[in-house]
Amino acid sequence: MWEAVRWLHLLAMAFFVGGQIVLAAAVVPAFRGTEGRDREPMRAIARRFGQGTIVAIVWLAVALAH
Repeated sequence: MWEAVRWLHLLAMAFFVGGQIVLAAAVVPAFRGTEGRDREPMRAIARRFGQGTIVAIVWLAVALAH
C-alpha cells in the first residue's frame, strides 16, 4: 500500500516540477517575441497545465496527510 502511495507522490511531484520547468524554459520563451499578438495559445497551455497541477497538488496533500 505505502509503496503505491510513495510512487504516486513522486509521480505527482515530477509532473508539477517538470511542468513548471517546461513552461519556464520552453513555452514562455517561444511566445515572448509575440509582443501581445497571438498570446492565446500560451494562455491555453498554461490553463491546461493548471488543471493538471491542481490534481497533482491535491494528491500531494492527500499523500502527505497519511
